Amino acid sequence: MIKSYINLIKPGIVFANIFSLLGGFYFSSSYKYNIYYLLIVVCATICVISSSCIFNNIIDIDIDKNMSRTKNRVLVQSKKYLLHIKFFGIFLFLLSIFIFLNYVNFLSCVISCFAFFIYVIVYSYYMKRVSMYSVIIGSISGAIPPVIGYCSITNAIDLKVFFLFLIFIIWQIPHSYSIFIFRNHDYYDACLPTIVYIKGVSRTLKEIIFYIFLFCIFSYLFFFLSYISFLCFLFIFSLGLVWLFIACMQYFFLYNLHLSRLLFYWSIIVIMSLNFVLIFKN
Repeated sequence: MIKSYINLIKPGIVFANIFSLLGGFYFSSSYKYNIYYLLIVVCATICVISSSCIFNNIIDIDIDKNMSRTKNRVLVQSKKYLLHIKFFGIFLFLLSIFIFLNYVNFLSCVISCFAFFIYVIVYSYYMKRVSMYSVIIGSISGAIPPVIGYCSITNAIDLKVFFLFLIFIIWQIPHSYSIFIFRNHDYYDACLPTIVYIKGVSRTLKEIIFYIFLFCIFSYLFFFLSYISFLCFLFIFSLGLVWLFIACMQYFFLYNLHLSRLLFYWSIIVIMSLNFVLIFKN
């Protein structure tokens, strides 16, 4: 039972988002080292992300049973504990609100609730099923964790966090599109209107190339605005160029499975590296 609950919160997604939270947390120039406060912010964010993943699992039961990589998920196999799981999701969400309001700040609480609403209601419940542009909506919630980390320190929204928010959105779109290419048969079996399903692989790769190009431009803007050092810019910009090269190669060899895998995994390397850059920006 405990293992089932752990799988429902999608530990991989939680870990990736907490790492992005750390990037935003340390990116704040007003940051003063306080490990206790950092742990509080991390705990509150884990609660709201876990709650989001639980409700996403509940909403996606009918989709998951048609996809080979998700057909063995707990709720697909049995709905025996569905009511308990719903209460667990509600509990985690309310706990996150309590922690944010009492130990962090009101702004971070509002932002986390907004991310929850976008991911669970707008994306999972509606857009994912009806529009190939659902990824753009989903990327908004995916770009929120670093914003929470940043605003937990500054308690304000400024130009710096706006650019932080945008670069994470710009990264998430080609990353998600590469998953659609990589897992195309799964999404086809589930009859989900992905861009690959509607427009084809070639069009999808053109958009991937466009967004990776934007990512490279934004990495330069971060240096130009003195948000990161030249060495940090050079590092992330170089990774972005490699990512762009892989996408271009994939465009010329549309159905090469090895390139599809590489495009997906390199996007993960890029975002992990971006978070390291944000943490060690000087």
